[in-house]
Amino acid sequence: MEAVYALMNLDSGVPEVWGSAFDIRDLVHASVALRDGKKLTEMELGFKEKFALKEALKHIQGSDIEKLLKMHGAI
Repeated sequence: MEAVYALMNLDSGVPEVWGSAFDIRDLVHASVALRDGKKLTEMELGFKEKFALKEALKHIQGSDIEKLLKMHGAI
């Protein structure tokens, strides 16, 4: 948006987007709330689903995604 304002020589700032319905932090928090606060690792899953979850968690280890999920109690 800033680039468009600059190209059109408009004096306008980019609006604040916090509180958006699509903020990933709000979506993660909502998904945990829908599971009554249970973590993904506490869900009753079948063999394939448990394996897929385990592999996914290995791949995000040490990443910002892992930090985000931990911060909001998803894992």
